[in-house]
Amino acid sequence: MTTNPVLFHYHEMLSAYLYLFSLGASWFHILYRLLNVLRVLHTSNLHRLCMASGNKVSRQSVLCGSQNIVLNGKTIIMNDCIIRGDLANVRIGRHCVVKSRSVIRPPFKKFSKGVAFFPLHIGDHVFIEEDCVVNAAQIGSYVHIGKNCVIGRRCVLKDCCKILDNTVLPPETVVPPFTVFSGCPGLFSGELPECTQELMIDVTKSYYQKFLPLTQRVKWWKSFSR
Repeated sequence: MTTNPVLFHYHEMLSAYLYLFSLGASWFHILYRLLNVLRVLHTSNLHRLCMASGNKVSRQSVLCGSQNIVLNGKTIIMNDCIIRGDLANVRIGRHCVVKSRSVIRPPFKKFSKGVAFFPLHIGDHVFIEEDCVVNAAQIGSYVHIGKNCVIGRRCVLKDCCKILDNTVLPPETVVPPFTVFSGCPGLFSGELPECTQELMIDVTKSYYQKFLPLTQRVKWWKSFSR
């Protein structure tokens, strides 16, 4: 009979906390640590599928037309995300993060004879926060899109730009490099430093490295028992 690995690791954690209690640790301290570990396991491990290329895709995400979706490696797709590869090709670069409940959808254009969808390309080191709808034609590299944003159809976001929270970009907006857009409709509101590329590389790589395998997460308690 095969042992459920999740239940096995929970058993290991509980055994570790009982050991800490025997050493004199308070119940409050143990409960605090247990809740924190359960939160980390739930958000980053229990529903994640790790691929050979290093991509980490939540099992609770929806990839429509997966044969048309290309993840170039070490990209994280979190729970309840939707990627509409059934409409047109979607290519996402390396070290990108798409957080919970965001929708990635290729842009469309209306013609007299109907509607045509066009491919969507997202560069490297792009961070998309929660609850976003992205309908852009192209997103460059080293781009940060804040929470609850709407990127209108056929928008073009150049390299090293930032979209602040709750921004709505009108269709066919072009965001130049090293600029900040905000508001509804989204308009220019500031500039980014020349080190933006290095900052985004650091942010996305650090975020990826925190998504450790489940077996490594439960080993943290050894440092408390010494």
